[in-house]
Amino acid sequence: MHDKTFWRRIPANDYAVPQDETLSALTEELLACLGSPDPELRDELALPILSFWLHRGLYSPDQMRGMIAQLTANLRAGLGEAAGDSAFLRSFSALFLAEMVNYDNKHPFLEKAEVLDLLNKALVYLSAENDMRGYEPTKGWVHPTAHTADLLMVLACNRHLEASELKKILKGIASKLIHADTGIYLYNEDERLVMAVIAVLRRNLLGSDFLEGWLNGFVHPEGINWKNAHLSEQGQRAFYNVKTFLRSFYILLDKIENPPAIKNELSAMLKRVLGELTPQYE
Repeated sequence: MHDKTFWRRIPANDYAVPQDETLSALTEELLACLGSPDPELRDELALPILSFWLHRGLYSPDQMRGMIAQLTANLRAGLGEAAGDSAFLRSFSALFLAEMVNYDNKHPFLEKAEVLDLLNKALVYLSAENDMRGYEPTKGWVHPTAHTADLLMVLACNRHLEASELKKILKGIASKLIHADTGIYLYNEDERLVMAVIAVLRRNLLGSDFLEGWLNGFVHPEGINWKNAHLSEQGQRAFYNVKTFLRSFYILLDKIENPPAIKNELSAMLKRVLGELTPQYE
């Protein structure tokens, strides 16, 4: 294994692959570094180097497919744990998968079945990830929800996704928020999830009836009565996360460039939903 001094030389040398080293061997090592608890190695070296080599076009389609297979397998490593270092590999694998889908959006190489498979695995991961940490002072960003939101955002932009898949993304995000009761999102996870939703809406493939039903699901989720949320800390956390998301959605929808065609109608729906959730502020 190379040390950080070795890896620091690569950005300093315009990201050139060092002599006497092979791209495949270095890539394998860097992919493992995505799970490092060392924030410099993981976040400042491994991720940027891999991303730079990806966008420089150094990888063949077969190499990229192999990387995607490894990264999606990483999403299951330690899945279900609410703390610990295994979350780094899952979370940063999701983030680099977002880079790879973004690359495919600009330079198509994935077949439809491959993209849909990746979408399904991303949604399974979103639902099953129990670690809600954002930033740790000594180990840096964990951020699994935000990184998965980034992956869903670029997937929503992919040419292979149609209305049925876009609906799955919105339903997956809603379910995650409604059941996010083990912690409070403090590190802009709400805004990252909103940007994934906006990417879905910019496709202009979903009608107002579906969207109204989707938003109503936040007000009256199956099996949950928000009026009793205050009776437990878990219930209040989930209620807080839902309200924060919807407020951010309402604000960002008004501010973004290139809004979806349904913006005005959707804004009115959001205002109504927020009024139902917080009637004391109507």
